[in-house]
Amino acid sequence: YANPSWSPDGSVIVAERTDGNGRDIVIIDPRNGSEIARLTNDGDSFSPTFSPNGDQIAFLRRKGLTVNLWLLTLDPANGYTRVDVKPLTDDPDGLDAESPPSWFISEADRKPLVTPRPDVLPSLEADASAGPEASTAP
Repeated sequence: YANPSWSPDGSVIVAERTDGNGRDIVIIDPRNGSEIARLTNDGDSFSPTFSPNGDQIAFLRRKGLTVNLWLLTLDPANGYTRVDVKPLTDDPDGLDAESPPSWFISEADRKPLVTPRPDVLPSLEADASAGPEASTAP
């Protein structure tokens, strides 16, 4: 497996699987490493990345010596079933295969990171007062 990308909710990983037939896109269960779904079967798909909402995967696909950007739409509610797959580029010269795809989120659509207020963080003092069994070590 190579080029892993976590789903936005952290429940699965999309990666490229390399075998004797080439490279294909698969979904992996991070708890046990098992393949949940094989999304491509052409031997020429690689560098997958999840969309911010988790229902699409952008990836690169090689045809001959040309590489283009593709988009795969999923139905996560139905076992990560592939709903649609289509090319986003059709450049006869191809794209740079060394530059994996990524997602652009406009500033207006970005959600700020939430930092917990200090008064809702667990207290280390409370852990220490629990007795010798309590530990703050990870």
